[in-house]
Amino acid sequence: MRRGKQTATEADLKQLQDWCATVVGFIKANAGPQFKPIAVILELAISEEYEKASLRGLKQINDDLRAWAKGFSPKQQRELDELLHASVGRGLMEGQRLFERQVNAILKRGRIKSEDEARLLLERADEIYTDDEKKIEMKKINRLLAGYERSGSAH
Repeated sequence: MRRGKQTATEADLKQLQDWCATVVGFIKANAGPQFKPIAVILELAISEEYEKASLRGLKQINDDLRAWAKGFSPKQQRELDELLHASVGRGLMEGQRLFERQVNAILKRGRIKSEDEARLLLERADEIYTDDEKKIEMKKINRLLAGYERSGSAH
């Protein structure tokens, strides 16, 4: 990483690195021993993506960790959210709001542009498929994903 004045991208990289490292530290401290090796691998991946200045790579790790945190108990989610706010200034809910804005933009546009967008819609579908109040959104997501697969854009 370059030293000196940070550009917006460098600041974003640093914040993502810190956010991800905080979540992994929380996992190491609170998850079972079977997750310790995964946490070590994640730490290495975070470090590598930061050193490569890969904003996309760090965002992917961030998204994966945010999804993982959804499996924590409500108490653990609150604890992690407080820890993130204290150490990085951005908790779990800010990431959720950004995620929802991204999903809504794709749904409004009515077209999936990339594999990343398809992954976002799949993640949203996993969140809402059992919620009867979200059936209309689920139908839109399914329609867009089916069209994306038919277009040959998906691998």
